[in-house]
Amino acid sequence: MNRNVLFGCFLMFMGLLLIQPACSSTPGKEGEKCATSADCEEGLYCSNDLCRKRKTYESTTEPTEEKAETEPKTEAPGEEKQPDASAEPAPDDTPDNTQQEPAIPDNTQVETQPEPQVEKQPENTNTEPQQPDQAPSGLRLYDVTDPSAPNRPAQYSVIEVKNVVITTPSVRLSSKLNAFFVQELTQRNGSFKYGGVMVVHDRSVLPVSLAIGTIVSVKGKFYDYRYVDWNSTCTTGLDCLGQTVRNQCLDVYNTQTSQLEKHCAEGKAMPQIELVELPKSLGSSPTPTPEVLSPFTLQAAAQSYRGVLVKVENVKVSSANPDAPKDYSEFEITDAGNLATVRVDDMINTITYTGSKFCSGCNSGNPDQSYCLPGDTCQCQGSDGRCYTGSPQSDVRKVGDEFEYII
Repeated sequence: MNRNVLFGCFLMFMGLLLIQPACSSTPGKEGEKCATSADCEEGLYCSNDLCRKRKTYESTTEPTEEKAETEPKTEAPGEEKQPDASAEPAPDDTPDNTQQEPAIPDNTQVETQPEPQVEKQPENTNTEPQQPDQAPSGLRLYDVTDPSAPNRPAQYSVIEVKNVVITTPSVRLSSKLNAFFVQELTQRNGSFKYGGVMVVHDRSVLPVSLAIGTIVSVKGKFYDYRYVDWNSTCTTGLDCLGQTVRNQCLDVYNTQTSQLEKHCAEGKAMPQIELVELPKSLGSSPTPTPEVLSPFTLQAAAQSYRGVLVKVENVKVSSANPDAPKDYSEFEITDAGNLATVRVDDMINTITYTGSKFCSGCNSGNPDQSYCLPGDTCQCQGSDGRCYTGSPQSDVRKVGDEFEYII
């Protein structure tokens, strides 16, 4: 044997001792050990020291040798794993680097985000949604006139109060306005406090006075009325010291500008309802029994009893004209101990309490200053017994006059 050949076979043997002899003349079958592709049968090639079957590709380019499945490919750091071209993409998996939009079958919803919830409107209804200026239902006068009521309506909002009784006739309030009073039929916590209110209306809206004792539903604009000096401007109460009644600097609502403005005004306000429609008659009832109060109690709680029927007993006149030098046909009373005084207004009954009558419907230049004495003949249009164009007459009430009671 040639020495060189022996040497070569020996080296080959030594080199393949741990693998497989390569000097055999038999070609390796698929899966057998090999050194090169020449050691494998036809149709096989050597890859990773094993004979493997060639794959068929459309391309004529020799395929790149693959590693054994037992040795997974190690990806370089930062390298994104590419999908196997022979495998189908997983469901909802979009292949990388593709510009083609996936086909969308017909009748398939494209938008995947949920639609916003829309409140279903009632069908076949004639009820309009409640507007801010619509009257809230279920209100009582106690809710309206009590400043501490939790559900007191906002100023100048339209409200409706039901099942209240008319306690006075409709009387003159100004050259264009009349007013009457209504009150709750039942007490709250044993009292009618905050249970009455003045209802204001234009004479053209309600020209006929409703009978006392009529149970009505009243709908109108609610607000607190107070005497305001609209010509004044103020920052603090010191700016209003010269005023007798309008002596507080307050934020008051100006209906002409629809703004809150600071003016000198009366501290205590008079809640009232200005009609926006005619009252609805719901029946009739006797008026509530007046609450009997002393002048002292009435003075201390005057705000809560505004618009409420009250009765004072065994009182006497302490001032015949507390508005002097002007005269608004009012007088002042006190009890036997002179503990407190209460002013009596003759707006409802001008004959019983005062000597002069507050006149209405006059054609004089200043009807607010028109008075007539009881029994005098009217000298202007609208002869309702309450018209007089002459000079104001003095009250016939005198200090010391006593009353068994006044309601």
